[in-house]
Amino acid sequence: MRYIISRVDVKNKCFYTQVGIKEEGFYLSSRLAKLFLPYLSEGTVVGFSIMPKMRKHLKRLMYQINAFEFIAQTNPYVVVYDFKRLRNEMFKTLSSFDNLLFLDCEMTMKNFHPNENFVQQVIQVGYVLADKKGEVIKLDSYYVKPLKPKDLNKRTCKFLSLDKEKFFQEAKDFEYFYQDLLTIYNEYKPKIVVWGKNDLIAIMKGFVINEKSAFLSESDFVDLLKLHKDFFNLRNDLGLFKAYQIYYLQPTEKQAHDAKIDAIITKDIYDAFLLNIKTLV
Repeated sequence: MRYIISRVDVKNKCFYTQVGIKEEGFYLSSRLAKLFLPYLSEGTVVGFSIMPKMRKHLKRLMYQINAFEFIAQTNPYVVVYDFKRLRNEMFKTLSSFDNLLFLDCEMTMKNFHPNENFVQQVIQVGYVLADKKGEVIKLDSYYVKPLKPKDLNKRTCKFLSLDKEKFFQEAKDFEYFYQDLLTIYNEYKPKIVVWGKNDLIAIMKGFVINEKSAFLSESDFVDLLKLHKDFFNLRNDLGLFKAYQIYYLQPTEKQAHDAKIDAIITKDIYDAFLLNIKTLV
């Protein structure tokens, strides 16, 4: 159902609508207020879902907005937000990609006694390159040497269950990772699918600290976590392994913080997500 806003209280992050003969108040979380409050004013048409129970806000009972579904300004009439349309556009965009590189990286971590000069570095890469039909073209995984051996500290080794001696025997130079990624990018022009923004940030930082030309930009990446939050109107982040359990109704093996496993799971989630949203748009 859609309502017309009768007044907005920007300071207190709430608005009011006339429901029959009664004025009903609705309040927004800080996150929703930041995103949507600038578009709300007297006369704005809104559609939204609410949290199950009323709570006290400004000394009166109000419903908290769970998610907006539709916002339109009047005089002149302009639709500024349409959740259904956004879902359709998301599906169209994802369906248009020819090749996808599902990528996961493990990174160095701050030591137990943080060093102000710490720079997070990629130390393991796992990826699955697939075509439009989901067929795997290439699958690979390897360790990547940090700039200095001491950058691989005890905390990182413990968290990732790494044998330091074995790591340095097997690890490739950053140059290898750079050329590998560049070759895939030039040959297949894939969208790079990651879970969250950490991998994107670490890769771009890696280009800088290793003095490499950045042939990638943020537009080359697809944040699958953000797509889930946007499509399903999730308030909180969703874990990679939790998402897998939801789609496949079974637990994965215990999370081992392995880039290759995480890249494969990212592909599995993407395939299930695309199939799922196709039935909803």
